[in-house]
Amino acid sequence: MKITQNDLATIIRSLAIILILVLIIGMLFTGKKFSIIGDKLGAFGSFAVYIFFVAILGALIVPPITDFITQKFTGFLYSAVGVRIAKSYSLPKSYYAKGKYEEAVKEYHKMLEEDPKDVTAQFEIADICYFKLKNYSQAATEYREVLNRNPDDELWTFTINRLADIYCEHFKEPDWAIRELEKIVKRFPDSKRAVQAKRRIESIKSKGELK
Repeated sequence: MKITQNDLATIIRSLAIILILVLIIGMLFTGKKFSIIGDKLGAFGSFAVYIFFVAILGALIVPPITDFITQKFTGFLYSAVGVRIAKSYSLPKSYYAKGKYEEAVKEYHKMLEEDPKDVTAQFEIADICYFKLKNYSQAATEYREVLNRNPDDELWTFTINRLADIYCEHFKEPDWAIRELEKIVKRFPDSKRAVQAKRRIESIKSKGELK
């Protein structure tokens, strides 16, 4: 199960706040001075005093402590225990949803600066260049970058087909499209992927536009 880093931080922060508040309340209830105050004020007054001091102490010490715990424990889970933390792509996706495609690309590039192996961010950049910005030359370059990041077999095949589309439909270079598709046949010789690639190759050849 994947959770975002923000989700994990929120969970840890919530647990830390609960723990700290329990400790504060426990200290107040066991403290002699507060016990004396409680005896003088009665049950309701004692409860009001406890709430007052919990609120003050909570406001003063809870935020910095929880931030520290969250930062350290989240890092520990990620590095030592190996918790699978999924990245949040919410910001670039929000730009995309608003039609701010260049801003989305910039955000994905920032993510690549932090993690050059982020194949998802790279593929999103390529798709935006292809479908939204209509910059087919740049899209081809970006799809090449996807392949350079060792994607899984499914994404690798999908990306090769994208490149074949660009060569056929936009560059008018069917020979290059065939070369790309032949990579699928070579890599997965006895698979459905190879069968589909061969069909595409035959379809391109049948149009008689080869050089």
